[in-house]
Amino acid sequence: MSGIEVVKAGYEHSKVIWQWRNDPLTRRMFISEDEISWEEHMIWYEKLIEDNSRKLYVGILKDLPIGVVRFDNCFMTNKSFDISINISPSNRGQGIGKALLGKSIKIFSQEVKSCRLIRAEIKNHNLSSIRIFTSCGFISSVLNSQTTIFELSI
Repeated sequence: MSGIEVVKAGYEHSKVIWQWRNDPLTRRMFISEDEISWEEHMIWYEKLIEDNSRKLYVGILKDLPIGVVRFDNCFMTNKSFDISINISPSNRGQGIGKALLGKSIKIFSQEVKSCRLIRAEIKNHNLSSIRIFTSCGFISSVLNSQTTIFELSI
């Protein structure tokens, strides 16, 4: 889908990201399914925004936030990063996930030139995320009863 702009997340995005994170479907798809309090979220969010080893991007369509993509540095080497995506509940099923993920990876790889591998751990019943990640070139590498690791070499 064209028209999606990807920007670095700022403090102005914290509330909507918290609301999306506590959405019931989001919680079922995340590894950690617990509801997060506003206070817990803000402690996490402030650390994330200030941490140069992590990146958080927000997708914008028609001036509204539609989703978020996060990159977390694995092993602090700047060569391997874990990735996660969360689409706004009101924008799910509209085909925006692939564009948001692809554009976020492109921006991220321009900012973190040392990265060689991006990994996503996805619950096996999260078919939407599996489709989005495989459509962006991720390949499944490790499967267990609950999750699958998908990897993209860049």
